[in-house]
Amino acid sequence: MPQIETLSNIVKKYETTINDYDKKMIMNILNLSSITVKEIMVPRVDVVSIDKNVEIAEIIKIVDEKGRTRLPVYEENLDNIVGVLHSKDLLKYFTKKVEFDLSKIIRSPLFVPEAKNINDLLAELREKKTHLAVVVDEFGGMSGIVCLEDIIERIVGEIQDEFDKETEDIIKIEEGKYLVNPRITLEELNDEIGTDFEEDEIDTLGGLIFMILGKIPTKNDKIEYKNYLFTIEAISGRKLKKIKLEIIENKEAVKDES
Repeated sequence: MPQIETLSNIVKKYETTINDYDKKMIMNILNLSSITVKEIMVPRVDVVSIDKNVEIAEIIKIVDEKGRTRLPVYEENLDNIVGVLHSKDLLKYFTKKVEFDLSKIIRSPLFVPEAKNINDLLAELREKKTHLAVVVDEFGGMSGIVCLEDIIERIVGEIQDEFDKETEDIIKIEEGKYLVNPRITLEELNDEIGTDFEEDEIDTLGGLIFMILGKIPTKNDKIEYKNYLFTIEAISGRKLKKIKLEIIENKEAVKDES
């Protein structure tokens, strides 16, 4: 790919005059071909979706509460995605007396494999003129979704995080109590504070909490799991921002406090 080699050479040639932010952004763009869809997708356990038979009032409630503009639509289960709903397509049902029929307004889903690289995905999203793709695993099961915004965040968002003031992923409050970044991996958490979370199917603390609840949590929610108590300290839309983790030695004490 001569274009990429040329751009890379330009960065090296002028690296003393290109600021760190721009340099990092360019290098992130160059590295897109080495990143797979699986690495940036929203995993299945975090996906906000709707049943194709749901009533319009419930859809509006989900859109309002979860802040999503595009929703995968399934029939019977998440492994059978039949379309994607754009929230703006609901508008006509507010302005006209039209009988609601979800099947008439959902759009054909774009399916992509987990192993597809981000460069190819970006080209396909442009070609299909869509912002969302459904990710499938090697067995054809739905493993997550990926949006154009996820790619943009990969290029720009992580750079902004890097140049922001650094915050620790784990802050010890007192013995057995921690404030934790939900994006931290279970492996890192186990290594840092000696927890024993299983890492087979879920990678991050946030993913574990979504799996336990089976829904999007809300601020101040408390979730008990094994000998741990999680409290949702901060949340923005569907994204967890900060979690308090307590290691519980005596579960009866927790019940008494609640």
